[in-house]
Amino acid sequence: MPEVRYEFGLLIIGNRKYHRDLVILPSGEIRDWWRREGHEVHREDLEEFLSEGVRKVLIGTGYYGRLKISRDLEEFLREKGIELEFGKTEQIVKRLGEEKALFALHLTC
Repeated sequence: MPEVRYEFGLLIIGNRKYHRDLVILPSGEIRDWWRREGHEVHREDLEEFLSEGVRKVLIGTGYYGRLKISRDLEEFLREKGIELEFGKTEQIVKRLGEEKALFALHLTC
């Protein structure tokens, strides 16, 4: 995994800069991430990304931790046997590269 640096509104992976919320698939592919509600994550916000044998979802809840996790997402992941962890984005990005993990990162608040 290349060097990773995070600050409010900016994630740098290697020499690439990202200014929008991201999903990082287990394959390492990086995609822009849009949610139904700006500051709450629902099942449909991540469901399309779970086809790669994901065993764990790690959600970065922002610089101040303001992104909320909905009960429907928690229940959906539990039913599928997928582990869910979340915390401030600064802490979650330190774990990038974990095997079979999907990362969903909110870069601002």
